[in-house]
Amino acid sequence: MHIRLSSNLYDLCIVSYRIISYHIISYPGAFASAVSAIVSHYPWFYTYKVLSRSKLLHNLISSNHLRNASVGFVASVVSDTFANGIRVVKITKQAIASKHTVSYWEVICMILAADGWKVSCQLVNCHC
Repeated sequence: MHIRLSSNLYDLCIVSYRIISYHIISYPGAFASAVSAIVSHYPWFYTYKVLSRSKLLHNLISSNHLRNASVGFVASVVSDTFANGIRVVKITKQAIASKHTVSYWEVICMILAADGWKVSCQLVNCHC
């Protein structure tokens, strides 16, 4: 039985497979950058859609411009909250890559150790 995925998801799977198989990553942090973009887009659009359809918000803010600005602002806050951790990992990996080769897992452990969360690294058997 063959499961047909939507063309966008199917194309994304093919590209992801090729990137992983052939190591086509042009710079340190490229993978985290791509994941960050994906992770930040979906919450933004979801939040915008939900708030735009909210009857309560339409009753509270009658001006279309002010309501759209408020919805966009809240959607941006939600989106940035989801994607910020990934962006921190990306920036740290890029900064370290000029002198050392490190994996994403090592970068995450370094960040957690620097912020005082070394216990988290030890619980998942990371050697920070």
